[in-house]
Amino acid sequence: MRCLRACILFYIVFSTVFAAAVAADVPPLPNSLATVRPGQWVRYRHRTEYGVADQKQAILAVEGEGDDQVISIESVMTIEDEIVDERTETVTYGVAMEEQRRALADAADLTVTPVVIPFNGRDLPGVRVEFRTSEGRFSLLLSDLVPLSGVIRMEEDGVDEPVMELLEFGE
Repeated sequence: MRCLRACILFYIVFSTVFAAAVAADVPPLPNSLATVRPGQWVRYRHRTEYGVADQKQAILAVEGEGDDQVISIESVMTIEDEIVDERTETVTYGVAMEEQRRALADAADLTVTPVVIPFNGRDLPGVRVEFRTSEGRFSLLLSDLVPLSGVIRMEEDGVDEPVMELLEFGE
């Protein structure tokens, strides 16, 4: 299994945004992890150094409540129809939120702007989050309606293609 830069970058950026948002006392960001249900899924396209990757994540089970809630997630990533990473992970909601709070807090120039995001013929309520980290300058479009991370699109300044973009989601 290969560790793809885009996935690593996504988790660093995502954690940094939440940590910085808490520290900067900005408006609340979408938190789709709080409302996941079994059967929900998302499919993303990632631009990686190995090529264009397609990733599908699905919620297999949700057990418990509040901070003790345990979420089982299946993730399959392919490049040119070849599986390069396949795993099932469990995430404890409270632990995930604490990790986000303790994540790298080096984001600068953080702005959160409410927006309506056109996506596949629908208008999704959400926010545009812009910030700078040691990895670069980023822009995220987030919506509570997108399961798991809420990410619709992640862009990096100076890179022509999106680092990550949502292709579809559902139940």
